[in-house]
Amino acid sequence: MEIDCLELVNIWKSRGNSRSIAAPILEELEEISASFASLTVTHIGRSCNVPAHQCARLACSLDGTESWIDSSPEFLRSCLRTDCNLILLDQ
Repeated sequence: MEIDCLELVNIWKSRGNSRSIAAPILEELEEISASFASLTVTHIGRSCNVPAHQCARLACSLDGTESWIDSSPEFLRSCLRTDCNLILLDQ
């Protein structure tokens, strides 16, 4: 799993009892990791995963929850198109 939050990656790797505000995220990650034979958490720059960052940014601004079952929001489609075009240019 690639995460752009270095603090979260460091806390995950130390596996200590964390009083960080990120502790609930780590607990959920621990539960999810049990579903895999192995899970590696690494740090990447935010620019390497703009669509995920934009989704997280939106989630932080919401008062409730949103789900996109039948369609995705335009900001995400636009982000993914840009991301795919950048990958193609690098090849």
